[in-house]
Amino acid sequence: MTSGYGQEAGAIHIVQLTDPHLYADPAGTLLGMNTRDSFLDCLAQAMRQHADHDLVLLTGDLVHDESDTAYEWLCEQLQKNANRVAILPGNHDNPVTLFRHFANDATVHGQRLILERWQLVLLDTHLDGSEAGRLGDRQLQFLEHCLADHERWTLVCMHHPPVATGSAWLDTMQLQNADAFWHIIDNNPRVTGILFGHIHQAMDTLHKGCRLLGTPSTCIQFLPGSERFAIDPQPPGYRWLALLPDGNIHTAIERLPAVPPGLDLRQEGY
Repeated sequence: MTSGYGQEAGAIHIVQLTDPHLYADPAGTLLGMNTRDSFLDCLAQAMRQHADHDLVLLTGDLVHDESDTAYEWLCEQLQKNANRVAILPGNHDNPVTLFRHFANDATVHGQRLILERWQLVLLDTHLDGSEAGRLGDRQLQFLEHCLADHERWTLVCMHHPPVATGSAWLDTMQLQNADAFWHIIDNNPRVTGILFGHIHQAMDTLHKGCRLLGTPSTCIQFLPGSERFAIDPQPPGYRWLALLPDGNIHTAIERLPAVPPGLDLRQEGY
């Protein structure tokens, strides 16, 4: 087990898995990597190391081909392994199809999740026909409503990052109306963390004291700081978080021991 994980009294333990890009075809690959295999390897490692988790959170781009078959397969794997699941759609997802397959009491999506002294606010940044994200008026109003609770610490979860990553090509696909988002967040000091996927790399920085956390994909990784699309030959990974009663967040990235076979570093996009 990761050093430091599970040692904090009263902590809420979360495992974040993001951007698996699954296919209906079990042999489906993204840039040469079999995404089902890499997801299963990440899920198995995470469940071994964090069997006592309170929640498995999936932050979008779950399925690459929008197929019912891939969503059904993912749902089956999580039902067999995870204690509790929360999901968000990404730009590659079909939200209607996604939520139809996860319409059960063990799954949370598109709402506020109360976990003792914490609340998780799950936001949908999916924008039809776009790689970038956007929070609609209803999502912004929902966020404001949730943040009216001043008794709990808040972790805001979504797919698209609300800040630039330093990769010029990727920063064209971030949250389009980030100013409206930050106008709400900046007035709420009990928001101590914002968690997202989409960037296929690790990120851990601060915005006015609020922790901004991006997480590697369970399949291919993007090279940080790149002007154009580039693949980082790092193994797939995931993030664990321990939400402490005092509002602090302990967290780290875990990766597979090696890059799965087949990754083609010559590709210039997907």
